[in-house]
Amino acid sequence: MAWTINLPELGSSRMVSLALSQDKSNPG
Repeated sequence: MAWTINLPELGSSRMVSLALSQDKSNPG
């Protein structure tokens, strides 16, 4: 996700990564 680089706060990217992990775990 290139757009994550635009985020100035590393914490935000962490939250995004965690959200992506949860989405992968949950069948969509």
